[in-house]
Amino acid sequence: MADNEKYVVTEYNKRDLNSLLEFFERCLPESGRIFDPKGVHKSLLNVEKAYEYFICLKEQESGQIIGTCALKKIDDMKCELKCVYLYKKYHGMGLGTRISQLTLDRAKEQGYREVYLDTISETSGRAIKMYERLGFINVEKYHDTVKSDVFMKLILK
Repeated sequence: MADNEKYVVTEYNKRDLNSLLEFFERCLPESGRIFDPKGVHKSLLNVEKAYEYFICLKEQESGQIIGTCALKKIDDMKCELKCVYLYKKYHGMGLGTRISQLTLDRAKEQGYREVYLDTISETSGRAIKMYERLGFINVEKYHDTVKSDVFMKLILK
């Protein structure tokens, strides 16, 4: 089986909730973060309401979620790239870029002109390099956040 056939991208479905929560419980500590479903991550308990678009990258054979990416509306022209996570063992395979690009393509299809994101420099060095390859540039802080210290924007063409 070719690598691109080993993984499948699906839009989030309510049936994915338990698997999604388990994914975040296991994935976030890999980057020094703590999964807090009653606090900062409470939006993951109601994905359909919190996000305009949410995809899961799954292993084809097992159906296990190994990565996620989402869009959250800011206004009619702007949205945020959110929940870009991938188990560490899958880093360096182009899978994060794949799900990010699919999500950016959706943003463009939905008429957005700008995509923003925020992240933590201490734990997201590889991700920041990926965002730069996708065309994101550093911008000033655009919203209040407790931990994020990197803010980026992509102009969709």
